[in-house]
Amino acid sequence: ERDRRSAARDWASNPAAIRRKRQELLARLTYNPDPVPLRPRLLCEERFPTFIRRTYRLQINPDDETEAYLHLPRHASRKHPVPVLLGLHEHGGQWLLGKAKLTRIEGMPRTFREYQDRCYGGRMPADYFAANGLAVLTIDQLCFGSRALWRRGEKPYHNGRTPLTAAADLQLRLRMRYEQFWLHRALLTNGVIESEISLYDNRRSID
Repeated sequence: ERDRRSAARDWASNPAAIRRKRQELLARLTYNPDPVPLRPRLLCEERFPTFIRRTYRLQINPDDETEAYLHLPRHASRKHPVPVLLGLHEHGGQWLLGKAKLTRIEGMPRTFREYQDRCYGGRMPADYFAANGLAVLTIDQLCFGSRALWRRGEKPYHNGRTPLTAAADLQLRLRMRYEQFWLHRALLTNGVIESEISLYDNRRSID
């Protein structure tokens, strides 16, 4: 542990080495297309006692769009800027939710609430940080939420509000897991893995 702390201090104190290593790693990526305009479209805005939650749709990469939540403290504005965090939802097999995992949504089905409690102990990270003065941007990662492998006519469970039983939740997740396996193999034939796309998307989220 002491050696790890020492190595971390040495690494953090050398920004030039960090930049060189970052460029070296990015140069090795197969999926690294030129950025396209994000074209953010505001879908809705919800106001709560301590923060504002905005829903956007973004052209996150040349191949795909995503939905995003921007949590803002109530006092945040152009005249009163605040620090910002990039909220990364976990990848624990709950494909139906993405960004919604990090926030409390009124009327969310019990199966989703129980999943949130298991992952985050009942405290929603985006809500907590926004209530304490930090903005939080969270996108739906590849294969999650609005970017899950939905079929035509399926209801948008990713909004967290559509009624859903635990049995139906499990059936959908198992089907999506099987189809995600084939997506993974299709990407591999082109030398790409999902983590490269997620890395690219998260870098664009910072932009």
